[in-house]
Amino acid sequence: MKRQMHVTVKNNTRRRTTQIWYICTIISFILLSNFSFSQSSPSDLAIEYRTITRGSYQLLALSESRMVFTQKSRGKTIDTLKMDNQKWERITELVQTLRLKELPYLVAPSEKRKHDGAAHAKLKVYFRGQLYESTGFDDGNPPETIKELVELVVELKPD
Repeated sequence: MKRQMHVTVKNNTRRRTTQIWYICTIISFILLSNFSFSQSSPSDLAIEYRTITRGSYQLLALSESRMVFTQKSRGKTIDTLKMDNQKWERITELVQTLRLKELPYLVAPSEKRKHDGAAHAKLKVYFRGQLYESTGFDDGNPPETIKELVELVVELKPD
């Protein structure tokens, strides 16, 4: 009986995690599709930085004119703020120096997220009509290639 209960709890946890993942993906798609493609900008650029753990989720979506910060742990928090022009210019410069097609192949420098030692993070870049998504990495320890960009994006998070 205990074994069956343990398996049921494990399956329920896995199912809940999958459901949260799907919901977060749908929300981010809706936010970013409204963000980058409905508003044409000279750079045609939008950035999404997402972290997820068992109990929380954070999404920071950036465009030329605004940023949206969504946080879900015990409740839901959504902040929409005006984008700082100087920081947006710096983000644009950094994105243009990256080899965006290589994002999916970057190797994470650590694996703490695989045993709940760190939040699972991903960076998405929408640039000139294309989506480029990094591999997963530990929040706070991105691959060296995107480290400067990730640090700048994380710095924009409201407190």
